[in-house]
Amino acid sequence: IGHYMIKTTLLSLVFLATVTVDRSKVRFGDVDAFLKSQNGNVGVIESQKVYKAIPAYNKINLEKVKKDSARWFELMSKATKEYKKCIREVAKSQNLSLVVELGGIQNYKVVNITDLCIKRVKTITLSLYPKSQKSKDTYPKSQK
Repeated sequence: IGHYMIKTTLLSLVFLATVTVDRSKVRFGDVDAFLKSQNGNVGVIESQKVYKAIPAYNKINLEKVKKDSARWFELMSKATKEYKKCIREVAKSQNLSLVVELGGIQNYKVVNITDLCIKRVKTITLSLYPKSQKSKDTYPKSQK
């Protein structure tokens, strides 16, 4: 009887551990398809760390750009474009069906792709701004 109870308890634990995803934290992939199949590789990311590796994002702080100004929107748009591109590329290269902000998925095995994304951002940045152009890379001054 003891062996049967252990098996039943283990089965109960398996069914109690339902995969949950905070939809607001999904950064890449089809969450509905993932939840339906509950199959596939899932990556987690710490977006703030990735953004801090993006030059356009850093210029906001360096230039003390006011939030919601035209310059802020210009730089955030550029930073977000680079962020999304890096996530998409890393997700595809790692065969991930879903990428979620760290803490946004429960009861599922994940791989942290933050460092891979930071490396990818640096590669994207180098291709956008080759060394020969870095010194020439100036943004127009925002008008006040």
